[in-house]
Amino acid sequence: MNDQKPGSGVWHHRPKSIDSKAGFLWPSRTHRKSHASRENCLGLRRRFLPATLPACLPTCLPALCSMVSASLAIALWIAYRVFLDSCPPSLENRTMSKQKWFPLESNPSLMNGYVAKLGFNTDLYEFVDVFSTEDWALQMIPQPVVAVLMLYPLTEKQESFYGQDNLAPQDMDKVWFTKQRIGNACGTIGLLHTLLNVPEPLRIFPSDSWLHGFLEDCPNPLDPVRKADILERDAKIAKLHDQATSAENNQTDRGNLDDQLVTHFVALVNVNDQLYELDGRKEAPVAHGPTTSATLLADACKVVQTFMQRDPDEVRFTILALAPKQE
Repeated sequence: MNDQKPGSGVWHHRPKSIDSKAGFLWPSRTHRKSHASRENCLGLRRRFLPATLPACLPTCLPALCSMVSASLAIALWIAYRVFLDSCPPSLENRTMSKQKWFPLESNPSLMNGYVAKLGFNTDLYEFVDVFSTEDWALQMIPQPVVAVLMLYPLTEKQESFYGQDNLAPQDMDKVWFTKQRIGNACGTIGLLHTLLNVPEPLRIFPSDSWLHGFLEDCPNPLDPVRKADILERDAKIAKLHDQATSAENNQTDRGNLDDQLVTHFVALVNVNDQLYELDGRKEAPVAHGPTTSATLLADACKVVQTFMQRDPDEVRFTILALAPKQE
């Protein structure tokens, strides 16, 4: 029997069979590969274009102009830029900041300590592990769940669906959404998407807390890129994130900054009885249809199942639910 240590989210023994089709989840905590591989397997720009080409081409323009007309040289440059813009961006290119953080572990104990330092009241609600998308596991979670945080693997099959979402930019006045521009910051971005979209009574943060000040600077209607700019310049959140990745209750070593990122956090929230997927790599919230406070966990797990079905051989999924704290 595969017993589980109560409250730890850690299997004592690896389950004999884990099948993503059945909805079972490995309690995988780490983002990175087991070795510091620097393979660039995603993104047409890195695959087909020399990294130095954008820098050297402008210096070649004068020589080019001496050989052909200036108008042709300009046309070539424009065509090159259009080609770049048409390439699906890799994960590195989707995070535009030069900053890079250590990845955050999918660990409820760690998350609860981190958000408490940000100013969220974990005496009322806390993150808990959801061990499967099946009914038996969902029935173990206290209700009502106010948000779900999913970690999923960035495989080639998953990335092939990038850009096929039902984006809802028209809803960004009521959904708090930001872009991710800091490398490996998806854990913190996912937490912000979670905490800043919970029901209003839970969004009353202490006036001296980081969350209170950040929400005042970055209200819902503020452009997502502008929010990201403010986050980039915030030294306190960078420090708190770093402390979380090196805390003693981490179950894995945080590795090196150069380790390749292979998983990604996404938040699933209920805003005005609509289910939204919030991913800082995307341009806007993704709308997934109606939900309620009573059905949010089940509805969110249906979205998780969609991700799992895209790559049924993968088991590197985890789910955290923000649920009422049990004494």
